Amino acid sequence: MQSVEDEPYSEAAQAALAEALTKAGLAADPELAQHAEALRAAISGGTGTGGADIEVGNIIGKVNVLVNNLVASGQIKLGDLRAETGDATLTNLTAGATAPKKA
Repeated sequence: MQSVEDEPYSEAAQAALAEALTKAGLAADPELAQHAEALRAAISGGTGTGGADIEVGNIIGKVNVLVNNLVASGQIKLGDLRAETGDATLTNLTAGATAPKKA
């Protein structure tokens, strides 16, 4: 996992991670498959309310990547984001929609 975190574009690191996950039997894990399918549906808009698009390029943080509270009815389109030091944070983006009220 660390090699992919260090070099996310490295095909060799990605292949090594895929092999390790396969050897660990995670490819047959039904809970992981369920979460992966939910993620695919969310990304493709299958679970959305329609008309919402958020497209972000690669986000790379030196420490962490923090993403939350993105609301769109229409489009939010960003390119790649990089934090050379500390965290890369993407938060509170609203486009063409009213942000949900905090309770």
